[in-house]
Amino acid sequence: MQTITVKAQKTLQGNFSFYLFLISSNDLLDISYVVRRSDDSKRGIQRIASPNRIAEIARFIAESKDVIFPNNLIVNFDKEAIFRPNKDNPSQGDLIIPKQKKSVQILDGQHRLLGLEASRKNIPIIVVAFTELNLIQRAQLFLTINSKQKGINTSLIYDLFGITRSGKSVELLAVDIGRFLNSDEDSPFKDMVKLTDARRKGKENLSLAAFVTALKKVLINKNIPFADLDYHQQIIVLKNYFNAIKNLFQTQWGIRGYILTKTLGFNALMKVFPKVHLRCILKQDLLCNAVNKEIEAWKDFDFSGSVWAGVSGEAGAAKVASSLGDSLKKLS
Repeated sequence: MQTITVKAQKTLQGNFSFYLFLISSNDLLDISYVVRRSDDSKRGIQRIASPNRIAEIARFIAESKDVIFPNNLIVNFDKEAIFRPNKDNPSQGDLIIPKQKKSVQILDGQHRLLGLEASRKNIPIIVVAFTELNLIQRAQLFLTINSKQKGINTSLIYDLFGITRSGKSVELLAVDIGRFLNSDEDSPFKDMVKLTDARRKGKENLSLAAFVTALKKVLINKNIPFADLDYHQQIIVLKNYFNAIKNLFQTQWGIRGYILTKTLGFNALMKVFPKVHLRCILKQDLLCNAVNKEIEAWKDFDFSGSVWAGVSGEAGAAKVASSLGDSLKKLS
């Protein structure tokens, strides 16, 4: 097997060892690959690549006389590299990397590398390389690096929480519920929650970030029994609530031009959910038919985008929720 040999520094931090070295961008392009969350929901951790950002980096490289990339790329070796330490300094030595296609996964720095490829320039770049990290460790590393940066899609961050089991417990619970409702065949939100940063044509109406943000407020509301239910009970209650709404608004549910399953509508429906939930609790009936009776007065409510044009954000959701809540009061 052909190999690439580079001078490297071996470092240990916590329970992880990694290598720091310089490698030509062409060599790294030959052996590296990226797995994006939008392409592979089981193994992917990276966000979708931005063509504009790649073109911008390529332009910068092409127009620069002296190209400098002081920031390192972070990778994971799928195949074990061999480290041959120097006798006088065991932390330094030769790192022998298998020259094999798709054997090095890019964990951070895909845009820089793709920009170099687009520029057709071959320059040495700094790399920090881990060896044989498992999926959870790779996702944790990506989150550690990127979760506080601007421009990282919040839905992607929340979706990775589901792999790493990191984040606050209420966020994890909301993420798990959102992902379940998106995959469950009997869910009114089947294939309607956008889990990653990819843009697809189809049923997706609501981002996971919007779902989690609205649901978290209900999960921490100690004034309603919902917060004390277990995970499976909470899913059943939410399915009954939104199935009843879907049945009532069949011509508006998931349809373009209506806010019902958009961020504004979902946020408003979650704001009014505690009132409906309490009324069902008082009647000791949380089934879909019971919810149907409670929301019957909404049957003429218009969720069309033209009616709610210019209404947005938290204040807009509160306005829609107020109108829905006023209708509830008319029920006996």
